[in-house]
Amino acid sequence: MIYFDNSATTQALPEVVDTYDKVSKTIWGNPSSLHNFGDQAFQLLEQSRKQIADLLKVHADEIYFTSGGTEGDNWILKGTAIEKREYGKHLITTSVEHPAIHNSMEQLKQLGYDVTYLPVDDEGRIDVADLKAAIRPDTILVSIMAVNNEIGTIQPLQAAAEVLKSYPKIHFHIDAVQGIGKGIQDLVMNERVDFVTFSGHKFHAPRGTGFIYARRGRRISPLMNGGGQEKINVQELKMFQRLRQWLRR
Repeated sequence: MIYFDNSATTQALPEVVDTYDKVSKTIWGNPSSLHNFGDQAFQLLEQSRKQIADLLKVHADEIYFTSGGTEGDNWILKGTAIEKREYGKHLITTSVEHPAIHNSMEQLKQLGYDVTYLPVDDEGRIDVADLKAAIRPDTILVSIMAVNNEIGTIQPLQAAAEVLKSYPKIHFHIDAVQGIGKGIQDLVMNERVDFVTFSGHKFHAPRGTGFIYARRGRRISPLMNGGGQEKINVQELKMFQRLRQWLRR
């Protein structure tokens, strides 16, 4: 049988699974602990974070690990809405987003936020003129999918970024879950983008792994409280190191 559904999920690479298994057996300390076991895990945590940051050409402290795209999207949208609620309650997205975005927006509407859904053409692509027209004084966030998960349309991210350069206080989020391996890294990681969501299982990592990019100076409130926003998963981080090596082949 030939597998043609890599846009839905990819098979984890054997070397990635092997690395995950080895790390789970050898580096199992709490990275927050002060003893040697904890320090060993902490060093691996930060090494992995830096390697991903280097691959994306960003700072290590701008990378946060998550359980995948859904958590990342929810965190960025809801965290931004909470953090910037005193400045406005208007959000902009497209009419063809993943449910992680659409459903989060609908939930925020129930909490008193106003959401504008940009229309798309026959190919599922927005018109940046509609984006510009939708911006209001109380707009706090624009969220646009990089590559559509159903039909593969690539949105005009660079043109959207150019529009938003005139509105530096508006946060710009890109859902790049489908973007890895599509040759659009420069479009996604441009200087006007504030947040980007990535999911590991879309590029040969196990399910339940992912990370977000959050540009320095852009604050988002925690999605969960009590244990720190980023759940430390050492096996996941080492696994991303192996994926980095594979992506650079």
